[in-house]
Amino acid sequence: MCGRFYIEEDDMSAQMLRFVEAARKKAEANGLTLKTGEIFPTDIVPAIAGGRDLKPGVFPMRWGFTASGGGALINARSETADTKPLFRQSALQRRCLLPAANYFEWERSAGGKTKYSIKMPGEGVMYLAGLYTRSDSCPFGEFTILTRPAAKDIAFIHDRMPVIMPENMISRWLSHTEDYRSLLASAAEGVEYSVCG
Repeated sequence: MCGRFYIEEDDMSAQMLRFVEAARKKAEANGLTLKTGEIFPTDIVPAIAGGRDLKPGVFPMRWGFTASGGGALINARSETADTKPLFRQSALQRRCLLPAANYFEWERSAGGKTKYSIKMPGEGVMYLAGLYTRSDSCPFGEFTILTRPAAKDIAFIHDRMPVIMPENMISRWLSHTEDYRSLLASAAEGVEYSVCG
């Protein structure tokens, strides 16, 4: 699962700053407020997706597909998303990436919950794989984050984790011609974790 992630506010890498600035300009031009810091469901954040010219661009998107009974569907299982009516078309034609510094997960135990920060080793930006759809609530669309079984090093925290794409897979993940299932096999494996203070 992925219920929170983080975009730096004060010590942003040059790459993340470019993403945030590009999305913020489009957001403000449409009366939207772009969020940085700890990201919650329904926040509007930078998303990398194919534009009308099919070239990768950065757009402000809202986190969560609007559910039929209200609420937001913030995650989709990567193993079945391309077979589910709600996600099938997006898995084939509307894939996106969410740049983040890290994501958060909670370990539940008898003593309560422990919050962990999880990120790629040595990476300034990680790319969470997602799907997006057109939306009335946000002119640039809504996204859901794809999840997969957790890597063995973090399975004690939670049994699911986001699909994380390596930077060299950005254009392939966004391409309409690349096979969804084949691309999932290229997801990054190694992550590191630390307890949040």
